[in-house]
Amino acid sequence: MSESTPNGAASGRPGVSLAPDEPSPDDQPPDAPASGRLTCVCGHDRTHYLVSPVPTYNAWGKFWVIFMGVSTKPIRVDFQCRQCGRTFDFTEDSVELGEFI
Repeated sequence: MSESTPNGAASGRPGVSLAPDEPSPDDQPPDAPASGRLTCVCGHDRTHYLVSPVPTYNAWGKFWVIFMGVSTKPIRVDFQCRQCGRTFDFTEDSVELGEFI
């Protein structure tokens, strides 16, 4: 049976709650796009102009970016809304990561 989590959401698993930055289905606005993409509470998806990609690099990638000024492929890109400040989506797909060099 599904138990209620401390934040009031039913998770389907006892004792498991959603992280504060993780969007819940209740956070989606009624005018959210029906494309199946995740959106922030403002309704912006990863292609919206108010959403910024935030790259994460491994140790060698950080060295090349910070000290040498060379662009490298990140290992993960998070998408953060600049209006509400929430991180709502990410990608670790190597093909998509190649677009963020």
